[in-house]
Amino acid sequence: MTHDCLPHQFHLEALVEVEMMLFACSHCLFLYSFIALRVQRPNVERPFQLPGGVQTAVCYCLLPFCFAVSALLTNLYSSWENTVAFVVVLSIGAIGHCIGSLMRWRIERAKERSPDLTYTTRNGPSTTEYIARIDPG
Repeated sequence: MTHDCLPHQFHLEALVEVEMMLFACSHCLFLYSFIALRVQRPNVERPFQLPGGVQTAVCYCLLPFCFAVSALLTNLYSSWENTVAFVVVLSIGAIGHCIGSLMRWRIERAKERSPDLTYTTRNGPSTTEYIARIDPG
């Protein structure tokens, strides 16, 4: 009797390529944020300064961005297995994000309803518990 689990259905090569696609996405977001912060907050004190203005920052980011997008598209269209694995991984991440956002929303709503309660977190080996305590003050 065989049990099909998601990680065992994909070859190791496909999982490595999915990881590279996720890295390419995060790299694109990093480059975007570098330029966006230069535009939105040009006068913020930074630990180091790169010469040039926004146009120079775009030039710095253009080549790495093109490499990241080409790697993403190459891996995405190389086989159906990569595409399916990438969609599955992104879906799991999106579901986890939605669950976390819902939990935060419910805690904020409970805080608004009962301002005399203090909420603390206790991290266990695999879960985070939200504990409500009555504020003694």
